[in-house]
Amino acid sequence: MTTQKTVVCFGDSITYGQIGASYVSVLRQRLPPEIRLVNAGVNGDTTLNMLHRVARDVAPYHPDLVIVLAGLNDIGSAYGEPGMRRYYRLMKRPGIAITPQRFIGIYRRLIARLRLHTPRVTLCTLTLLGEWRQAPFQPKVDAYSVIIRGLARQHNLDVIDLRLAFDTVIAADPRPGPAYQWWTPIRDGMLLFFQRKSYADLTRERNYRLTCDGVHLSQAGATLIADTVQPYLEHVLRRQPDAVDIAS
Repeated sequence: MTTQKTVVCFGDSITYGQIGASYVSVLRQRLPPEIRLVNAGVNGDTTLNMLHRVARDVAPYHPDLVIVLAGLNDIGSAYGEPGMRRYYRLMKRPGIAITPQRFIGIYRRLIARLRLHTPRVTLCTLTLLGEWRQAPFQPKVDAYSVIIRGLARQHNLDVIDLRLAFDTVIAADPRPGPAYQWWTPIRDGMLLFFQRKSYADLTRERNYRLTCDGVHLSQAGATLIADTVQPYLEHVLRRQPDAVDIAS
């Protein structure tokens, strides 16, 4: 690779990394300067919100690659507790419940729009909602990840299987912890400000490993994503001009 390559990491709070840790920051520390990473994550975004900001947050960078990680908020908009569903309806306008069928339709539109601005779109399966296999929302995370794999096959796109990576860790080392609520980030922000806690403190106190609150990444969770994404980026951008599927 002789010229700089631009990669847009497109997603929600898991990508943005303001709450907890940032996998994009971990990758920036590891990758050579010839690979430019743009963090285009926004807290709370669903695939519908992301569809509406492609022109603002992706197109101006003329990226060589866009990595899409989205879906946990879509699950919350349809199946979260009432306060969470109200958040998406009121704060993420136009707020709708993004059921699996809607998720498929919106994601297809998102892929089509991204392809107008980049030669390569790569999809990521989802991480987790709770750090034990029996957590109530794990079947939904599995189902939406299956949809993402199917969309990748239908559209001849690469897929980075984060779900497999996270599921392997929580199967070997389950960490049942307090349930995530819509107000958890607000409470945690107060703990950080008034009690001088850190996200690392919250991770330890809740006996989590990959997350600080059951959803947002701890440093170990961010490192796990970076460990999974880095070989793909190096292969595609530095050595291999053709697409490569690392779904399993």
